Amino acid sequence: MNPNASRRRRKARNSQRNLRFRPYPKPRNRVLGDVASFSRPREEIKQFTVSAFNTTYYSSNAGMIVVDLSAATQGVSGAQRAGDHLFATGLRLTYSIFNGIGTTANGSTYTRIFVMQYLGDSSVVGRPQISDFLQISNANTGNTYGTFSSFDIDYDRQYIKLWDSGPLLTYGTNAMATTADCQNNHYRGFKRIPLRCDRNIAFYTGSTAGPNHIFMFVTSDSPTIATNPAFTYNAEFRFTDA
Repeated sequence: MNPNASRRRRKARNSQRNLRFRPYPKPRNRVLGDVASFSRPREEIKQFTVSAFNTTYYSSNAGMIVVDLSAATQGVSGAQRAGDHLFATGLRLTYSIFNGIGTTANGSTYTRIFVMQYLGDSSVVGRPQISDFLQISNANTGNTYGTFSSFDIDYDRQYIKLWDSGPLLTYGTNAMATTADCQNNHYRGFKRIPLRCDRNIAFYTGSTAGPNHIFMFVTSDSPTIATNPAFTYNAEFRFTDA
C-alpha cells in the first residue's frame, strides 16, 4: 500500500470536513490581502430597547399595556434598522410589579403578561387588542379580559403566542401606614422570550409599523386603575438587518 496515497486521501477528507464547518476560510494570498474574495462579511447585531417606569394598567382594553417591542426606527445607529425589513435574533424582558403601600393599594392583585407576534397590521388603526385573543372570564374581578381568561381559538391565526406568564400574585399593604412594607408587594422577573415565530419583521416605508411585529400585553383582575399595581419593564430586542 502506497503511504503517500493514503496520506493524500486523509488530507482531502479532512479538507472537506473543514470546509463543511468553515465554509469561508481565511485568505491564502497574504501578500495581496484579498479578504473580500475569501471571507464572509460579519452581520452586525443591533439592539432596540423599550422601557417604562411605573406604568398603570387594569382589566379592560382601555387600561391594558400594549407595547410594540420590535418597533425599531429607521436610521444608522446600532439601535435602528437600515431598511424596511429586519430579522429577529433575540428578545429579553426584565419587569417589576409593585402593588403599592397605604390605603390606595389593593389587598391582592393578579397580573398577567403576554408576549405575542401579531401577524396583521400593527399601525394605530390596526393596533392589536387583548380582546382579540382572549375570551371574557367571570373569574376576573372586573368580569372582563384579565388574568383568568382563556385564549379565543377563533383568532388563533392572527397571533403566535411566544410567552404567557400566567397569573402573578402580588399583595398590597391596604389600610396600613404609608411607611409600612410588605415583603410580597413586589414581584420581579427576567425572561428570555423564545422566538418560535416568523422572525422576518417588515415595516411600512419610513415608519415603525408593519406586519409580524412582536407585542407585549399586560392586564390584571382589577376593574379599576386607581388601586392597581405599577408595572416597570425593560425589553431588549436584538436583530440583524435583512
